[in-house]
Amino acid sequence: MTSITEDEDSPVLNYTGRIRSIRIGSDYKDAMVFTVGNRHVRVTITKIAEDNHDRLVYGVKRYNVFAKRNNDADSLEQIWKSMDNMPCVVEYFDE
Repeated sequence: MTSITEDEDSPVLNYTGRIRSIRIGSDYKDAMVFTVGNRHVRVTITKIAEDNHDRLVYGVKRYNVFAKRNNDADSLEQIWKSMDNMPCVVEYFDE
C-alpha cells in the first residue's frame, strides 16, 4: 500500500511507496537505468530505496540500489550502488 504521511514532529513528508525503477542523469533518454529484477553482469537488483537518514541529517538526496549476486543462493542483499544529489526520475510500483 502506498501512503504519504506527515510526522507530527517534522514537516518532512514520508513517502512509503516501493520504487520500481530509477533513471540517473540530466538527459532522460541517455540516463543510466536501474530496475528491480534486472540482471547485470554479476548481480540482480532486488530493491531501490531513498535514504531518508541522509536527507534529514545531511540534506543529501541519496538513492541506494540493493542487489544479490547471481548464481549464489546464499548471497545476502547488499547495497550495490548509491547516487547522491543527482538528477533522476523515479518510477514507483503500481499497487
